[in-house]
Amino acid sequence: MSKSKPLSVEQVASAIGYVTRLDRDGRVKLADKIFEDQPAVLGAVVQLHSLGVDFPTQEHAVHVLLVLYECFTRHVPGLPKITEATVQAAFDNNSANVEVLRRRNARRSSTTTKNRSTQAPGAKRAGVRIRLFGGAVSQLQPRK
Repeated sequence: MSKSKPLSVEQVASAIGYVTRLDRDGRVKLADKIFEDQPAVLGAVVQLHSLGVDFPTQEHAVHVLLVLYECFTRHVPGLPKITEATVQAAFDNNSANVEVLRRRNARRSSTTTKNRSTQAPGAKRAGVRIRLFGGAVSQLQPRK
């Protein structure tokens, strides 16, 4: 596939408007087209219920899929078929990213807790923090 331009706000807005105006039968027909063209993508959205996703969130995911499909079919011709392996690789990549962020946040939370435990009582409210660094006490004044 050749490199294409990013979708514009107007193009996305047009697709949102189109999908929003569709009646139930129109949305079903569009979902049928997605099933023909990109069954693995539709399958990923359809199986959300088995992952414990509530119905309103599933509906939203289907709506987003319909909008994206409409955007890409209108403005990115020749989009290759996304396979189950592609969907799985994307899921694995996202899961790995979430795990990295979870660990980073856990470390930050732990560091923040340690820093708070070395603050003088009431120092945070006054805007002055006292932290212990190798036995030395340092006062940090807020910038004026």
